[in-house]
Amino acid sequence: MVEDAVAHSRETRQLLDNHVSLTEVKLTNMEKSIGRIESALKWAGGLIVSLLLTVLGWAVIQQINANESQKNELRQQQILLQQQLQQEHERVESATRAAEAAAAANGVGQLGNLRDRAGPNNRR
Repeated sequence: MVEDAVAHSRETRQLLDNHVSLTEVKLTNMEKSIGRIESALKWAGGLIVSLLLTVLGWAVIQQINANESQKNELRQQQILLQQQLQQEHERVESATRAAEAAAAANGVGQLGNLRDRAGPNNRR
């Protein structure tokens, strides 16, 4: 009976030692797997940060380009308005000269009389 108990104790000790060895192997494998997962997450995190910075840079460039395009459109509008203003000025000058010439040809001199009545500050 004592011999049976000692034999059973040895078997139990052997099973326990086998279980401990197997658990150590499993733990080592899990630690390696966790290490690989951590590496993958670090790599993915770096990739995500890089991607976000790239998208942010692209958005800034798009905004700058939109602003430049808008400035160019406004410059073109300004040039067109300046041209229209110059044409209108030339049209008014031409009409004024034609009216003065017609008045002088008719001997009326109305424009001159009107200027004389307006005073020296309003003469050209």
